[in-house]
Amino acid sequence: FPASIKLSEKEAMIVLACWAYSQGKVSLGKAAEMVGLSKREFMSRLGEYGFSIFNYPADEIENDLKNAQRHSL
Repeated sequence: FPASIKLSEKEAMIVLACWAYSQGKVSLGKAAEMVGLSKREFMSRLGEYGFSIFNYPADEIENDLKNAQRHSL
């Protein structure tokens, strides 16, 4: 681990917002608003900092698929 990380205050806030979004603490729109970026700009930053734009737990996807199969014609 590096002894120091050189991030501006703005970058640190963006990383924190990315983390909060990735943990489901805030919505994409709220995270973008927190750091003064558009949703599109924030989505780009998610990727730059190694976070996924998709914030949907695998178990919820599985449940949604099961529900869809049960209710399909």
